[in-house]
Amino acid sequence: MSININTTPLQWAGLFVLTGTIIYGGYKTFQHFTALNQKIVELNKDLTESKASNSLLSRNLETTTLELSSTKTFLQVEQAKTSALSTEVLSLTNAKAALETQVSSLEDQNTGLTHQVTGLTGQVSGLTNQLSAVKIQLSEADKKPKSTTTPKEDFTF
Repeated sequence: MSININTTPLQWAGLFVLTGTIIYGGYKTFQHFTALNQKIVELNKDLTESKASNSLLSRNLETTTLELSSTKTFLQVEQAKTSALSTEVLSLTNAKAALETQVSSLEDQNTGLTHQVTGLTGQVSGLTNQLSAVKIQLSEADKKPKSTTTPKEDFTF
């Protein structure tokens, strides 16, 4: 029998078993082969667990991607609302400035009207005093004996 360098461990084990006795080297190769088979079983088990873990991670990634998309949409809506509110704030600020200008103008008018009222109050007071003086003169004229001729009196206001 010839020995080939490319002979597999199983073939080596078979060579040694053919003679009816197990040679120590063959036994070692058989043990090595058994250990490799055990390792393959463990690796297959690890692969199965990795696939399950990968599947779970894939589902989590899909969920996270959906949540991210939802969050992006929410943020876009909030940005649109913020933009609209900013526009409204600007509009209200402009309206406030216009109203403040109008209030200032009305305050100026109020000040002018207050001065006019003060002047008119003085005039009314003067006219009231003249009216009282005329009433007193009339009252005194009524108290005087009446003559047959009517004197002409000059009442000025």
